[in-house]
Amino acid sequence: MADIYNSTPGTLVKTTTDNPAFLTLEGLDLGNVALATSFRVDRAQDVQHVKTLSKDIYSYAFGESMGKIQIGGMLFYANCDEKNRTQIKDINDFYANNNLYTKGSALNCTIGGSTSFRCYLENISIALEASPYNFATFGLGLSVIPNNRGR
Repeated sequence: MADIYNSTPGTLVKTTTDNPAFLTLEGLDLGNVALATSFRVDRAQDVQHVKTLSKDIYSYAFGESMGKIQIGGMLFYANCDEKNRTQIKDINDFYANNNLYTKGSALNCTIGGSTSFRCYLENISIALEASPYNFATFGLGLSVIPNNRGR
């Protein structure tokens, strides 16, 4: 299979586009050498089912429960010219300054330019890969505040 781009080890290729961002998270600037690569949202109803001795089942719906969002990505922590990149520090600082305990309020998370969620930043993971390409992966975990608060 042919390469889409000519590649040279240690070279980073940046492309530009006028399309809306795939993902925006209030206060997070991924800069030029980081990339959000995955997004997952889980939503569910808060429901209780009660089975009776007469084999009837009563279901009680309490509205939407808290959901979960997982954002994954990658960043380059060094290149051939500059060994002291700040992307790991930047994403770690973003978590330190915007988690629920520190910030005390929700963040806006928008996917595809039109679907927004109010959420709390709750966890982060950063993994440095032992590779000649000097990249790390990161993950952010958020809880989604339900849109409806009952009927």
